[in-house]
Amino acid sequence: MIKGAQAFARTTIHNHRAWLLRLVHNACMDRYRHRRRDNQLVREALEDEHQVGASVGSRAERTPEDLLGAFQLLSELQGALSDLPTSLAEPLLLYLDEQSDADIAARLKVSKEVVRKRRQIAREWLRQRLSFSEGQTF
Repeated sequence: MIKGAQAFARTTIHNHRAWLLRLVHNACMDRYRHRRRDNQLVREALEDEHQVGASVGSRAERTPEDLLGAFQLLSELQGALSDLPTSLAEPLLLYLDEQSDADIAARLKVSKEVVRKRRQIAREWLRQRLSFSEGQTF
């Protein structure tokens, strides 16, 4: 509602119904993508044997401490992602939403090479922020 009120005051709207439907659709898609991204990060943290907190044994043998470590990693990752500059975060998050480099480049109005470079810089920034060792992957 706040987005709608702010946009309504500064935008000329010819078809109010279509405008409102698009606003609601975009809000729902943003929420869906955010949840899907969070769920993907949790799955990867729990399934990837190279992640911090992953058990040395099989998945069935993971201890509560292993799961806690994985959730702590996820929490740290979410915090680091929120601190990431927007110009670096957007290409990375859109990539995690399974969008192609061409789609991301068109959306951000930059070249595909710039998208790849920003994603590379974002990953390096996150590695440094989270102090990943060389044996761990992101």
